[in-house]
Amino acid sequence: MAVIVASVATAVALSPPPAFDLDSSVGEAEQILVGSVDEDGLLSVSEVVAGPVKVGDRVQISKESIILRELRAQAPAGFRVDVVAFLKIDKSGKPASVPNGNGLVGFKDGMAWSHRGSMVIGNLGITRQQFMEDLRLARIAREEREGLLALPRSATRTAKIIEFALKHDPDAKHQRVWSEGAGYHLNSLAVGLKDPSLEDHAEILDCLKRSSAGKSQRVLIDLARLIPLAPESFDAISPFLGRAHGSEVRYAAIWALVRLDSARAIEALLPFVEGSEPQLFDVLGGLEPESGGSLNSAVIPPLSRLATEIKGADKMNEEGALFNRMIYYAHPKFVPALLDRASSSDRLLSVRALHALKEMTGADIPADDLDSWRAWWKRFKPELSAGYDLTSESGCAAWSKAWAHGDPAVRKLLVQLWLYEKEINVAWLAAAAGADPAASRALAELRRWDRLPAERR
Repeated sequence: MAVIVASVATAVALSPPPAFDLDSSVGEAEQILVGSVDEDGLLSVSEVVAGPVKVGDRVQISKESIILRELRAQAPAGFRVDVVAFLKIDKSGKPASVPNGNGLVGFKDGMAWSHRGSMVIGNLGITRQQFMEDLRLARIAREEREGLLALPRSATRTAKIIEFALKHDPDAKHQRVWSEGAGYHLNSLAVGLKDPSLEDHAEILDCLKRSSAGKSQRVLIDLARLIPLAPESFDAISPFLGRAHGSEVRYAAIWALVRLDSARAIEALLPFVEGSEPQLFDVLGGLEPESGGSLNSAVIPPLSRLATEIKGADKMNEEGALFNRMIYYAHPKFVPALLDRASSSDRLLSVRALHALKEMTGADIPADDLDSWRAWWKRFKPELSAGYDLTSESGCAAWSKAWAHGDPAVRKLLVQLWLYEKEINVAWLAAAAGADPAASRALAELRRWDRLPAERR
C-alpha cells in the first residue's frame, strides 16, 4: 500500500503511485550509499553497497531534493533520517541522484519514502530491513545480467539471456510507454543484443514459437522489438495480433511490428480497425508510417466507418485516437464522414468532430458553426470528391485546376493527395513548378515529408 504525501497541483493523484524502481536505480547508480542524512543534506555513510566511498565518509546530497524538503517539513526539529542514496557523479565531480531511478529513499515512521517526478510517496509495509533485502537482490541481478552480456555471442548466451529476462520480468501490468514498459532489465539486455547474429535471431524466434504462456510471449516479442530483430521476423510475430491472445501480448506485437516494418504493420492492423476491437486505441496508434513512406489509402474506408461506429463516454480515448489519425492522414474523403458525425444530436460528439475537421483542414470557419461547414463542403465538393490520376499529365493538370479554384483549406487537402502516391511524378512537378504555384506547393510538401528522390531535394 502506498500513500501520496505531497504533490504539485498537476500531479495525477488518482493514478496508483509507482513502486520503487530498484532495477533502474541500481543499474544506473555509480554509488549506492546507506546512512543517515541531516536537514542540510549531509549524508553520514554507514554502509557502502557500491562505489569508491568508505564507511564514515560524509557526502553532500542536494538539500533541494524533493524528498528531503518534504521530510524536513514533517520533522523540523533534530532532523535526521535513515536513507539509501543512488548517486551518479556529475560533470563537476559531485554526486547527484540518478536521473531515472528513485535517487534517494528515506526510512521514517515505519515507512519507506521515495519520490517520483513531482510526488513524494510513503510506502506502508516496506520496512528498512525489507528494502535492504530487495536492494541486495537487485544488486545480485545486476551482476548476473552484466555477466551474461559479457559472454561471447552464441546460441547458449542468447538462451541464458532469455531465461534471465523471463525470470526478472516485472509482474506489473504492461505500461504504454516504450522506454519503460518492457522493464529495465529487458531494455538493458536488448542493448547487449544489438545487431543480433543469426544464432541470436533464431534462438529468440524459436523460443517464441515454443512458448505458450502469455507473459513469456510478451517478453520475447518485446525483446524482438527493442533489439530490434531483422524485418524477416515480422511473419513470426504477426500472428500474435490475433484476439485469441491476451491484451499485453497483442500490445507488444503491435509495437514490435511497427518497429520492424511500419508499412507492413499498417496492412496487418487494418483488419482490426473496427468499432468492436477491444484494443482499438493501440491499433490506431500503430497506423503511422515512417517518414519518407507513402500514405496507405487502404486506411481511408475503415477510418471513415469508425466515425459512425464509436460513440459514447466510454469510447472517448478511442474517438480521440481516431480523430488524430484522420488529421494525420487528412484525406478529402474524411470530410463527409466528419460532417456526418458532427450532425449528431449529441453536442459533445458534434463539437469534437468539428474540431477535428478544423484541425485537419485549417479552414477559417468557426469550429462550432456546422452550417458554415456544410456550405463549405457543398461549394467545394466537386474539387474534393474528384479522383485525380497524378501519374498522368492530364490528371495532374486537372488537379492543378482544382487547386487554383479552391480556398486554402481545399488546397491543403489536395496537396495531401500527393503523399498517397507510391511513385511521385517528379517529371511533371519539376516542369510545372516554375509557372504553376500548385506544383511548387506540392514539391515543398513532398520535400517536407522526405518523399523526393535525393537528386531532387
